[in-house]
Amino acid sequence: MKRLCVMLGLLGIAVLAQQAPPYYQRPVEPKRDSERLARELAAGTAEATEWRRIIALYSELEELFKILPMTRQLIEAFPDEPAFWEAHMIACAMSGEATAAESAADHLLAAFPGYPTAQVNAARIFANGGKRERALNLLLQAMESQQLKPNDWDLTMRLLLSIDADPTNIHQRIQAKQAQFPEAKSLKMLMLALYVRFGDYDAADRWLTRYPDLVESPDTRNFQRVLADFRKPHPPADSTTR
Repeated sequence: MKRLCVMLGLLGIAVLAQQAPPYYQRPVEPKRDSERLARELAAGTAEATEWRRIIALYSELEELFKILPMTRQLIEAFPDEPAFWEAHMIACAMSGEATAAESAADHLLAAFPGYPTAQVNAARIFANGGKRERALNLLLQAMESQQLKPNDWDLTMRLLLSIDADPTNIHQRIQAKQAQFPEAKSLKMLMLALYVRFGDYDAADRWLTRYPDLVESPDTRNFQRVLADFRKPHPPADSTTR
């Protein structure tokens, strides 16, 4: 009897499993979404807000390359939506259409200069196309209004070193730019990052003392805490301790 009850219980679980939805369902599906977009565009019922949400999901999954035709349709249907232009730019780049990606980047920057992620993402497009100086300038512009993510800082450093690998030359270039644009926060941040990148922590600390407004960044506050702890006198290790 006990064995029969166990078998019936397992059978019940199997039946429920068949009736229930799968544990994981993809939030997006290119074929389904493409057909839906075509229907809505034909009927005139497509809503930019809803398609921004869907495009954001593809972006999060890093699958914009799967919907390049859809991004083309969206920028045609909603030419004033920067999110669709940005998605189209990235989809083109991921699909190997470098010229189209740069064209979309040019339009995005010209038509929507205040769009938060336009400069950073366009910088990646131009960096991939070998336009290092333009990419670096876009990242510097982004620094003026926002905090860069770690991977964006990594790109900034790689671009700098690809232009000139000599730390002395890089410092001199930035100092010359600072003389031209003394109020540019991005150049101050870049100099700080270079001091840290090349291991000159004392110079980085002096730089933060000179420009305390840079300390508002969580990264720089953390750097100061770590440096202060590093400089604390530590008692010598007791060689007799076991």
